[in-house]
Amino acid sequence: MIDAQLEMTDKIGYLLLKKGIIDLTILEQALKIKDNDQTKLKRNLAQILVDEFNFDHDIIFREVAILYAFKELNIHPEDLPDERIAEMKNLMNRQGPDIKKMLLEHRVIPFKYDEKAKDKLVLAAVDPTDRNIAKVAYTLNVKKYEINYLRKKDYEKIIQLLAPTENEFLKLIQEADEEITVTQEDASINEEELDAEINKSALVNLVEAALVEGTRKGVSDIHILPKSGNKPKYIFVSTVNLRSGIHRKIHCLKHLWLWLKIDPKVLTVSKEKKHRMDLYKEK
Repeated sequence: MIDAQLEMTDKIGYLLLKKGIIDLTILEQALKIKDNDQTKLKRNLAQILVDEFNFDHDIIFREVAILYAFKELNIHPEDLPDERIAEMKNLMNRQGPDIKKMLLEHRVIPFKYDEKAKDKLVLAAVDPTDRNIAKVAYTLNVKKYEINYLRKKDYEKIIQLLAPTENEFLKLIQEADEEITVTQEDASINEEELDAEINKSALVNLVEAALVEGTRKGVSDIHILPKSGNKPKYIFVSTVNLRSGIHRKIHCLKHLWLWLKIDPKVLTVSKEKKHRMDLYKEK
């Protein structure tokens, strides 16, 4: 009886339950959240399962695409020719920064014009059920459009080619034109003073930049090795995918100071010399 009622009220839930992707307990909890959802645009069950229950986006939305007959784009981002990337960039940028921001916000890529219907634009969407896609298509000033489903993992690779995320911490280091001068002293370092200096120093940006780059590259370890001339060497080691961490402070930051034997009192900024740290991945 519950199956028949569910099939009429929530086809997504019914499909996911029948395929064993979710169980009845999760389904009931998700439906309750859906009924009480106070957001301006009420979320569907698939969006709730991903947002609230941390289900894999691509597993859930592939079933949604099948149910609602959205075409799935099976592409390999690394094999896209430069001409295709340039074409997508042009489509994404031609209406200005506000429209580009909207495309990024809703994770939609103007993929290409249809080969048969030349005036129809194919929109690649991570969530093809997003109700804002119609508004996005309108702002692109196209007469016809077709929504295709694009896997989240493929979107993330493509968007790094079209609009790579800027490492703000690395930019701060490069723009500051700073040089870190260190001396070795045997005197003990006051913990409170050390914390205060860390929070206002260039070393914070240095470590944050390394974290962001490491997370973006999907590495498991970041090794910082002291080299001659006070120029640390950064090694990004890819052994296990790193899925979180860029919003987390490294509690061992003060230990990095101590390991490098840096006295925070001697951290100085020189405007006469320029020292840029190049973050790279050692093969």
